[in-house]
Amino acid sequence: MTIEARHAGFVDFLLGQPLSENGAFDKAASHAEIITAVSPFIESLNGGPDPADELNNDIVILNFALLLEYLEAEFYGINVPNLFK
Repeated sequence: MTIEARHAGFVDFLLGQPLSENGAFDKAASHAEIITAVSPFIESLNGGPDPADELNNDIVILNFALLLEYLEAEFYGINVPNLFK
């Protein structure tokens, strides 16, 4: 969790935004809110599991977390170099 907070803080700093709109604690997003936010960035799952599936066991939860980590890595790989040109 601390790594994710550092990533978010880094992006907010680069954008000149406050680190958190809610002070020390951000409001947790629901599974549905996350799916809505990330769906526009998923072109293909290459036959992988549907991230909208119910998070009802450890394998599904791990696959969902790995999808989000992949999207985050792609975001940084594409955007961070553009910030330092």
